[in-house]
Amino acid sequence: MSNGKSLPAVAAILFSIAIACNNNPAGLTDPEAVAADKDAMAITYAPGDNAVSVTGNLGLPTDGANGSAITWTTDDSCWISVDGTVMRPAADSADVVVSLTATLSKGTACDVKVFVLTVRAIGYTGTVTDIDGNIYSTVKIGDQVWTVENLRTTRFNDGTPIPHITGDAEWENLTTPGYCFYNNTSNADTINKMGALYNWYAASSPKLAPTGWHVPDTTEWKTLVSYLIANGYNWDGTTIEDKTAKSLAAKTDWTAYTSLGAIGNDLTKNNASGFTAYPGGSRYFSGFFYDFGFYGLWWSTTEYDAANGFYRYLDYRHSYLHFDGNGDRKTCGLSVRLLKD
Repeated sequence: MSNGKSLPAVAAILFSIAIACNNNPAGLTDPEAVAADKDAMAITYAPGDNAVSVTGNLGLPTDGANGSAITWTTDDSCWISVDGTVMRPAADSADVVVSLTATLSKGTACDVKVFVLTVRAIGYTGTVTDIDGNIYSTVKIGDQVWTVENLRTTRFNDGTPIPHITGDAEWENLTTPGYCFYNNTSNADTINKMGALYNWYAASSPKLAPTGWHVPDTTEWKTLVSYLIANGYNWDGTTIEDKTAKSLAAKTDWTAYTSLGAIGNDLTKNNASGFTAYPGGSRYFSGFFYDFGFYGLWWSTTEYDAANGFYRYLDYRHSYLHFDGNGDRKTCGLSVRLLKD
């Protein structure tokens, strides 16, 4: 060629020019490119979210259409990390405001753009009312909506009374639905907080829950735990193994215990999920009451065998939600939570 450059050299120059054009399709100077990318830059929110109501992870761009490189910093990585991961405050906490700063650079040009976002606390999604007129708050955890309180209805949703059984012998011999309150209490405050105890025959009835709700099965309990583990609700922030008990347990009424990660260790760190589980104890199949303040136990509708049903329970000494692979006697009295259909 007349200019003395070889064909490979010319090709390299043309390739460099092509890259430059692709990084700056409008032919802007570096300051102009940074300014244009700053104006166009936006955060991608989870469906239904916006800057004043953040509940899910964010999409944070790392480059602009005009070739700017974008890096991020956060003033509170506890709630929003630089990769857009969001951790929400517990249901009984205040919303938090976090500033995210994007730094855009190209060549020697540089500028910043600040986003001020409100991360919503784990939100109660509304209420549901049973046939007795009891009103229960609800909380959304992942794709599930749970009641925040234990059920305390005395009737099925068609108005049929559920037998209220106080005597031990009658309780032990039941093969049909029945309920009671712990120690046969009539204290309204205790009943409102802890709910009723139902045998499995009542808990597994499709008529126990209000229309649009049901008692969860074992798969649905597992879905709850899997979501909490995967989304950082383990007490130590890990995302393997089940260490979710503290995130499920209420901040009061649990017996104190010293082991790290146990429900009873520093109750102020409980209830990050908003599930608000209390240690309501249970009624043994033979009729006596036990473990109030130490255990919370909830039925599943899944049957183990003719005599036993599966359940889940929390223990004040432990860091996980127990699953008993052999189930419990259907005549035992356990608490019940409801899940939206």
